[in-house]
Amino acid sequence: ARWSASVMRDSLLAAHTQVWGIMLDGSEKLAAFGVLSVVIDEAEILTLAVEPSLYRQGYGEKLLSHLIHIAKSKKAETLYLEVRASNTAAIELYKKAGFEESGRRKNYYETDDPKVKEDAVLMSLKLVP
Repeated sequence: ARWSASVMRDSLLAAHTQVWGIMLDGSEKLAAFGVLSVVIDEAEILTLAVEPSLYRQGYGEKLLSHLIHIAKSKKAETLYLEVRASNTAAIELYKKAGFEESGRRKNYYETDDPKVKEDAVLMSLKLVP
């Protein structure tokens, strides 16, 4: 689901969250951004987004790799995320990074049709052996 301005503001102000982004070289244009939450030994990617005109150019993979590195540096043992079931490109990106599907939330995401909701795929990555 898209974040409202108030949800984004609250997430950015929380002490346990960090926001990371990738800017295009020589530009003030944001290519990708992600919000990472680390609480004790668990981390969660709250959102990871890439500018649609820049899909499939490596920005998502680069940012995901950085978020994994930050979670490890904060001593998190597991990194979690959730993604729309229909977002196969993102699911493949996460699987390529080592994430595994760990469950589903039925009818979690709103869609353009108020009568239809979409499942969230829950994914996790073990950061320590």
